[in-house]
Amino acid sequence: LFIVFRLPNVVLQGRFLAEEGAVFFAYAWHFPAWKAVWRPFAGYLNLGANVSTVLDASLVKAGWVSLENAPYVTTGIAFFFQMQAAVIILWGKADWLCGKYIKPALLFVIAFCPFSEEVWLNVMHIQYQLILCCGLILAINTPKNIFVWFYQALLLVSAPLCGPGAIVLG
Repeated sequence: LFIVFRLPNVVLQGRFLAEEGAVFFAYAWHFPAWKAVWRPFAGYLNLGANVSTVLDASLVKAGWVSLENAPYVTTGIAFFFQMQAAVIILWGKADWLCGKYIKPALLFVIAFCPFSEEVWLNVMHIQYQLILCCGLILAINTPKNIFVWFYQALLLVSAPLCGPGAIVLG
């Protein structure tokens, strides 16, 4: 809820932030999906932004989403990825997470940092949320149940495919 209340205009009015619309969505709109998905930008592959905007452009072209509502698709995807660190904290198991105030304190930190709205609710910067997820996964006990696929999927998406930060972390 804090993420939604932090940027209410984004949630109420929608927005493409900077290159999210002018570069990623525009490229997905004008080029074939396969080409837009694998297009490097700024010297690296940002699969999170590429796939999100290809999906968004495809939904608009198919008539399932109006062009005016296209920013809500990428905002929703960004929100989903931004919530993954909280999911890992809440359901993660590790000795260092056992203190009474540890999980609320960690949730407070990820809810209030960073202060710049530039990395909030846009698909260009989900790579930073995925770096945090990658670090958390490396710091907790990996489950031996069905949820192990969740951690594996986040590591696969974050490390090699969404930016250089998680590669350096790994």
